[in-house]
Amino acid sequence: MLDLSLAFREAQTMDQEVTGRAIIEHLQNAITEHQHPLVYSTLVPSLYIVYLRPEDYDRLESLFPKIKEEARRALDEKLGALNGSRIRRLQRKPECVNLMGEWYIEFQADTGEEEIPPGEPFAVNLEIALSSEPEYGVGTKTVSLKTVRMSNGQSKQVNSSHGQIYARIAYTDESGQQTYLMTKKQIVVGRGGREHWADLELKTIDDVSRNHFRLRYDEGTNGFFIKDISSFGTTINGNRVPSSLEVVEGSPREIDVEVPLPLTARITLADKVDLDFKAETAK
Repeated sequence: MLDLSLAFREAQTMDQEVTGRAIIEHLQNAITEHQHPLVYSTLVPSLYIVYLRPEDYDRLESLFPKIKEEARRALDEKLGALNGSRIRRLQRKPECVNLMGEWYIEFQADTGEEEIPPGEPFAVNLEIALSSEPEYGVGTKTVSLKTVRMSNGQSKQVNSSHGQIYARIAYTDESGQQTYLMTKKQIVVGRGGREHWADLELKTIDDVSRNHFRLRYDEGTNGFFIKDISSFGTTINGNRVPSSLEVVEGSPREIDVEVPLPLTARITLADKVDLDFKAETAK
C-alpha cells in the first residue's frame, strides 16, 4: 500500500514573540499553503512537529496541552472552512482531507540548533500522509518538500526525497516478523497513539512506551544516535541507554541526551522487546 508524505519547515521572524497563537496560526496556514492534490481529493498535513529554542520551550511547556487542544480545534475549523468555501464548490475542487483522521502535534526543544534556521525563533516540520495505513516494511515512507520562511518574509523551497535507505530494523511483534526500512534521517519508535506519532509503530506490550526512543542519522559523521524517551528504558547490546527524560514538578520533560549507536546493534525496549538494527553502510 502506498504511503508517502510531504514535509516542510516554516519559521517565524525574530521581531515577533513566540506565542501559542502564533504557532496555531502557522499550523492553520499550512493547510492552505501545503497540500497534495489527488484526482478526487486534496490531502493536508496530519503531523506537525514544532521546534522551539530551549528558552521558549521552557516558557511555553506548561501550555503545551492547551495549545494542542486549541490547535486541533483550529485545524478542524480551517479544514471545514476550506471544504465549505463557495468558490471551491463552484469550481468543483476536490475535498480537502486529513487522511490520518487525527491531528498529531509534538513540541521539541532544538537544543542542538539543528532544526531552526539562524535568525528564526521556531520551525515546524509537517507531513502529509498519502495513506491511512503504513506500507508493509517501511512504516511511514516519505518524500519531502521543505519550505523555510526567511527573516525577510520570503520563502525558500528545497526539494528532497526519502528514497535512500539509511538502516534496517528487524523485529517481531504481534503482527509477526517485520523489517522496517529507515528512509528518514530521524524517526520515532514506539507503540504510537492518538497524541503520540511513531514512524515505526510496534504492536506490542504496554511496557513499551508510545514514544520509546528517537533515532537520528547524522550526515556529517555518517553515524547514528539514539535517545531514550521511555518509561522503562532502552538498552544497546545489553548496555543501558541514559534516559533523556527528567521529571519537573511531577511531569516528564524531554532533554537532549543521546548516545552513538553502533552500525549493527540489538536494541531492547523495556528489557523485553528486541529490535535488530543494521545501518546500510554496515555491509
